[in-house]
Amino acid sequence: MNDQRNNASPPANIGISLLLVVFLILCLFTFSAIALVQAENEWHQANLTMQSQDAYYKACNEAESDLAKLNDELSGDLTDIETTIKRTYTLSDIASLSVVFKFDTRLQAYKFSKFQTVSTLDWQGDDSVNVIR
Repeated sequence: MNDQRNNASPPANIGISLLLVVFLILCLFTFSAIALVQAENEWHQANLTMQSQDAYYKACNEAESDLAKLNDELSGDLTDIETTIKRTYTLSDIASLSVVFKFDTRLQAYKFSKFQTVSTLDWQGDDSVNVIR
C-alpha cells in the first residue's frame, strides 16, 4: 500500500524548483531592463553635457580671439579709446556667455573684466498643487 501512494503523487520538489527558476529569470530580466534604461539615460545625459561643453569652449575661444583682435587694433594714440567693451556669445537657446573687456592703462591693453554664463530666459516655476477631491 505504501508503494501505491509513492507512485500516485508527484514529488513536490519539482514544482518548487520550477517556481524558483521562473522567479529567478523574471528577476534577471527586470534587472537587465532597468540597467539598459539607466545606460541609455546616462548616454543621453553625457551627450547633452558634451554639447554644452563644446558650445562653452567655442564661445570662450571666440572671446579670446576678440580680445586678441582688440589688442592688435590698438594704435599709438590711446586717448579716445573705449575703456569698456561688452560682448555676448550664444551658448544655447537658454544661455549665453557675457564678456566685458576693460582697457588697462598700466598694461596699455585690453583684458577680461567679466566672464560669466548668464541665462537668457526667465524661469517659470510651477507652484500649483494638484489636489484630488
